[in-house]
Amino acid sequence: MTAEMNKKAADTLVDMAKAFLRGNVLCAVVRLGIADALESGEKSLDELATETKSDSSSLNRLLRALTSMGVVEEAAPGRFTLTS
Repeated sequence: MTAEMNKKAADTLVDMAKAFLRGNVLCAVVRLGIADALESGEKSLDELATETKSDSSSLNRLLRALTSMGVVEEAAPGRFTLTS
């Protein structure tokens, strides 16, 4: 295998891993009802944790992942909203 073929194979593997992780993040979002909770507008991390019966620290990591995916945005520190 050439170096170029190795890079293409590695890039493909990384893309597959990212897709798997995105799928798991979106599955968690659906199961927790985060989009439904944010449908009425911006909410704090604590409000979302209470509504979704989630641990706020774990939920914060999930919301950060959603932010990096462009699904939600942090409107103010600790306050999240759906993107348009």
